[in-house]
Amino acid sequence: MAIFKTFDIAEIAVNEATNKFFPDFDENEGKKDYLRACCEAIDLLTAECGGSSLSVNVNEETQSIDIQIECQDTILGKMEDGLYDLVDDVESVWFSRIDDMTVAVCFIFPGIWDTTCG
Repeated sequence: MAIFKTFDIAEIAVNEATNKFFPDFDENEGKKDYLRACCEAIDLLTAECGGSSLSVNVNEETQSIDIQIECQDTILGKMEDGLYDLVDDVESVWFSRIDDMTVAVCFIFPGIWDTTCG
């Protein structure tokens, strides 16, 4: 990946969502720290597999955070340990073939927002 880290991109999407969710929901710092740690694991995976693309989306209905990376499928099989460790930490994960050589991996994280009182 280039200059940006996964959490840098995720934080932009999270901040935009937080502004939309306010005042009914507020960020939970513990959940945000968990997301940060998972993003660091994704950074390690993308460095290992030569990730060519990264996107982050917040689903406004479910508040889930989707982080998608694209990498070569031949390299994906070589990073099993780190990938499986991360899969244990996410809500769900899916794989999608982009072309003959590229696979998209999308990690779905639970939202980091809690309902505000009153």
